Amino acid sequence: MELPPRYAFGFAIGTTLVLLALFRAGRKIASPDEAVDKDFAEANAARHLLDVGQVLGVFMVAAAVL
Repeated sequence: MELPPRYAFGFAIGTTLVLLALFRAGRKIASPDEAVDKDFAEANAARHLLDVGQVLGVFMVAAAVL
């Protein structure tokens, strides 16, 4: 059975938003002392690269949904 394009597109958008929300909530719970809006010079560069990689992973998973 072929799904309508709007359904698949909406499912991909919904999956992306839910995964990003889970990532943000998990980040707040796992390290509440880390402020996201800290100055980049003061923050750990490895932590920022990890966050970028995880967000990229969210988009890759959402793309694989389609």
